[in-house]
Amino acid sequence: GWYGIEFEIPRGYAGRRLALWFGAIDGTYEIFLDGEKIAQRDFPPTLTWQYGFYCPLDPRIGWGKHTLVIRVF
Repeated sequence: GWYGIEFEIPRGYAGRRLALWFGAIDGTYEIFLDGEKIAQRDFPPTLTWQYGFYCPLDPRIGWGKHTLVIRVF
């Protein structure tokens, strides 16, 4: 499945160390931010499906609207 959402980074947060928190993803996945792959998991999801994780964002990400897309297998 493909899942997506638009979100906004306020002007005051640009340049800070930011991360996305995922409560868990049941499956292998690819995470894209503004069309660029920023993370993936290829090992068996049976090992980690119940664990949350952070996905750090590049500190150079600018303020304004962004698109997050996740592809789950």
